[in-house]
Amino acid sequence: MKTRRGVKSHLKGPWLEAFRKIGVIGQACEAVKVSREQIRDWRKEDPDFKKKFEEGNIHITEMLERSALNRAIAGTPRPIYQGGKKVGEERVLSDTLAIFLLKARDPKKYRNWYNKQIDVRFIQAIVDEFSKVIHKNVPAICPHCNNNLSLKPAIVRDLQALSKRLEQEAKY
Repeated sequence: MKTRRGVKSHLKGPWLEAFRKIGVIGQACEAVKVSREQIRDWRKEDPDFKKKFEEGNIHITEMLERSALNRAIAGTPRPIYQGGKKVGEERVLSDTLAIFLLKARDPKKYRNWYNKQIDVRFIQAIVDEFSKVIHKNVPAICPHCNNNLSLKPAIVRDLQALSKRLEQEAKY
């Protein structure tokens, strides 16, 4: 049976197999002679293909994680040269990969605190500016009925509570 773009559906299995081995959509398409558009169509139209594609993507991500973990912990060999001759090799660990792996595994513990603190200060500045605008533009007494408006203090109080809550969340 031909699909909308004229490619036979019997290529779905070989494409999925190539994708799991190669790990790159475009290269898997080249290997099986299927267009990217066809893959998009299959993913939209065929729930089983979509599920197998997602499983393949998870498999590829896990392969990359294993490789990164190995490079972070066991390292990779690097030759040592002296006088133009190879005299040995050393294992080079990847601190950068270790950092990324830690952030992915426990983001609360290893997140980027500096950016979080900037965000909290930025939010606090916005809350302060809103409070000023409210004090300036919202009257304390209704001009029509002369009733006392408790709206202004309530808004300012809620904004201050929001600011404190965001600040507390940033500490954890």
